[in-house]
Amino acid sequence: MAIRGPDNIHKPVDGTSMAGLPSSNVLKMACFCQQVTGQITFKSSDDIRSVSVCHCTFCRRTSGALCTTTVSTLETPFQIEFDGVLQQYTSSSDLKLFFCATCGSSLMRQGCTGAIIVHTGIIQDPEETLQIRSQCCISETIDGGMSEWLDVPTSHQQDACVCPPELSVQEQPVTEQCSRSNTQAFCHCKGIGLSITPPSEESTQLYSPYSDLIVPFHSGSPKNEEDAKWWLRANGTKYFAGCCACRSCRLASGNDVQSWAFIPKINIRKIDGSPMDYSMGTLKQYESSKGVYRNFCGFCGATIFWHDLSRPDLIDVSAGLIHARSGARAEELLEWATERVSFKEEAQNKVLVAKLGAGLRAWSLTSGF
Repeated sequence: MAIRGPDNIHKPVDGTSMAGLPSSNVLKMACFCQQVTGQITFKSSDDIRSVSVCHCTFCRRTSGALCTTTVSTLETPFQIEFDGVLQQYTSSSDLKLFFCATCGSSLMRQGCTGAIIVHTGIIQDPEETLQIRSQCCISETIDGGMSEWLDVPTSHQQDACVCPPELSVQEQPVTEQCSRSNTQAFCHCKGIGLSITPPSEESTQLYSPYSDLIVPFHSGSPKNEEDAKWWLRANGTKYFAGCCACRSCRLASGNDVQSWAFIPKINIRKIDGSPMDYSMGTLKQYESSKGVYRNFCGFCGATIFWHDLSRPDLIDVSAGLIHARSGARAEELLEWATERVSFKEEAQNKVLVAKLGAGLRAWSLTSGF
């Protein structure tokens, strides 16, 4: 369902008047395509400095990221306004999600109490405005997910999350149509379901320029003259994966960091085993720049793919959608880049991304990568 703001969502939680408050109490927001803009007003400027990192299954399946980054209005008088058409996904009677129907930017979530959390990736403010408060719902990742890469206090309360608890991966049935040698990936509404096959000889029969994770954009040409199969790791048994903080990924996903797995198109199938295509299920497409496309679920808003005409046979798949028995990091399928956060130079929340980079390097010393 699509709704138009600001008529639908704009009332203060407790009726407190917002008139006359300074501009420092206001966060301005815009989606990637700029068709949805808005602002949120807090009673105190101190209230807008608190960022929560959530690792819950619901957040991963509705965003495509390994975690979401948000500011919360759970306890704070506020006023929130949006101008433009917001797509609404109601996952249950308790929770509504809002995203841009054109570009897929995740905007905010609203719980049954009226509490709202706003995704930080769409906030247009200096990096020093927002500070990391805590991370929550780590147990739902099974393996710790991205939390093991972040030196951030853990909250054991649901104060940062309005999302419903989800079944663990062990409790969820494996689709009979999908071979047990393959790995499933799906968005929350199941409008997009994928079967990822293990690397094979076919996985090497393509070319791709280097990722920024390997050759930073500022340090040289990404042209892969030696035709290295950099997307294959662990002697060709796993796919390469990494975290990106670029402006485009931030705005498109609504989160400060997006997590991608680099998988050959030949190894991505529909759940029924047929070849994937960009018109399947509820998939929508947005051309973020010439020849560069971002795909998202048009029903629940999850980021699904990034693909580029310069490397049509290698697809970036949102790692937060992967349904692995080992946990959120899917280490039986993926090997994570630990030397760099892609496009860290473009990060808006530089403190968070710096913590992530340091955490990845420290993790690599104990993980053996």
